[in-house]
Amino acid sequence: MSRLLDLLAALLFHLRRLVRRHWPLVPLVALLAYLVHAGLWGSRGWFALREAERRLAAERAEVEALRAARARLAARVRALEGPAVDADLVESELRRLGYVRRDELVILPEEDPAPRRGP
Repeated sequence: MSRLLDLLAALLFHLRRLVRRHWPLVPLVALLAYLVHAGLWGSRGWFALREAERRLAAERAEVEALRAARARLAARVRALEGPAVDADLVESELRRLGYVRRDELVILPEEDPAPRRGP
């Protein structure tokens, strides 16, 4: 244990000696370390830039998906308006809303009975 302490003391002695000789460089090294740290992990650093680019790509993909959905809806609206209405589209929309023809038979699923409580 004392050997380890002697080694540590020698290391600190040489470090103090180095700092005394080159004391003007200490603030410059500290400034450089700070700038490197801020450039990599700061709020506007390299890692923050990569995260912002990833979010931008995800949002662009979402915008493209929304534009495609809007284009599909606009095509359906164009098919439903005007003098030449698409009869199949009107029928599918009415069925989606719950309308049926008079001659059709509608079979509804049975509702689940109330759950039983124990024996």
